[in-house]
Amino acid sequence: MATLLNRVAQLLPLGDTIHLPLPLLSVFALPYFTSYASPLNLAFFWLFWSTLLLSYTPLQIELYSALLIRTTCYLLPSTLSLLFDILLPSLAITLKEHKSRALPLNQPSGLPKLLRVTALSTFNVALGLALQASLERLATETLHLRSTLLIAARLPLPWTILKHLSLALFLRGSLQYSIHRFILHPHTNSDPSSWSPAGLHKAYHHSIAAPFSLAANYDHPLTWILWRWIPLYAPLLVLRMHIITFNILLIVVSFEEAFTYSGYNILPSAILLAGMARRADAHVLSGGKGNYGAWGVGDWVCGTSVTGDKGVQDVKDDVAKEVEERGIEDKIQRAVSEALKGSGRNKAAKEEETVGPRRSGRNASGSGSGSRDSAGKAVHRGRGRPKKVQQPADDEEEESEEVEQEPDEEG
Repeated sequence: MATLLNRVAQLLPLGDTIHLPLPLLSVFALPYFTSYASPLNLAFFWLFWSTLLLSYTPLQIELYSALLIRTTCYLLPSTLSLLFDILLPSLAITLKEHKSRALPLNQPSGLPKLLRVTALSTFNVALGLALQASLERLATETLHLRSTLLIAARLPLPWTILKHLSLALFLRGSLQYSIHRFILHPHTNSDPSSWSPAGLHKAYHHSIAAPFSLAANYDHPLTWILWRWIPLYAPLLVLRMHIITFNILLIVVSFEEAFTYSGYNILPSAILLAGMARRADAHVLSGGKGNYGAWGVGDWVCGTSVTGDKGVQDVKDDVAKEVEERGIEDKIQRAVSEALKGSGRNKAAKEEETVGPRRSGRNASGSGSGSRDSAGKAVHRGRGRPKKVQQPADDEEEESEEVEQEPDEEG
């Protein structure tokens, strides 16, 4: 091994400037070329962890590790996703579940709204880290109690990690579902006041048109603490898990928020994450009609699930119904007005057909029954005409009788 590493070092152009002892390099390379990879990796990790405990205080380790995880597992992927949606919108549309509507720049108010979402989401993440540090300092330095997290050189066993992770996710899901449904979406008949938790949650989190990664933590700080921070950190007070277990939990939650609110239809897990992403989309687009938990267990048990595209379809149906109702009303009003105008024109046309010729005959005949033309013959068109227009047949009979009687009078 040493001979091989010497040959590699001779081939490097900067080999003269690298001064690492070959036995140390052999120790680092040993886990990759022998069957003792896992035990040696665990040994090196234990050495690293022990050195970290000796170099920093427990509060610094807790805060720095949480900051590193939230930055690399949530803020960085969310920012990269946002830049991708802004710089390559034509390509992002093909990956978005709701196409152009899900683009961040197509949010209400455009760029100012996007900047507000970005700033407030980052502030909420920093606020959570500050609350975690304050809680730890209060417990250890002010109240002189044990730390909320177990920070010790002894590493937790795998089944202990699995047990604490399962219990923490169960407690987080139960608290998040209860707070989200009964406090932030009480579904009362009256609209919530603007300063109530439900009103703040509606004004902030449900003001976005479609989810994107940074919108997962976009909410008023008070409501964000209620349904994001408390369900995550409350299990610490109950379980007092090891800091390594908590960091694994924080990694899972950070990736969950980044992927489920991304709005993409292509995700690393086509089964778990894709279903959770559709649930988040349906919750936001339906205005909070269901899907109050992240994993969906509480919604499935309590019957508040909005599965698949039902939430999106409800919004589309409501919009289509409203547009259709408005269109029908306009059509009805136009039809009624046109019918009234048409009936008026038809009535006027009929009156002109019936009354018009007779009035013109009366005016041409003169002022009485004794008017005669130039030949001395009597003109009897307008003579003896009845006042009622509805009996044209009787008028003709009377006119014919008068024409027959006039020669006798003249004779």
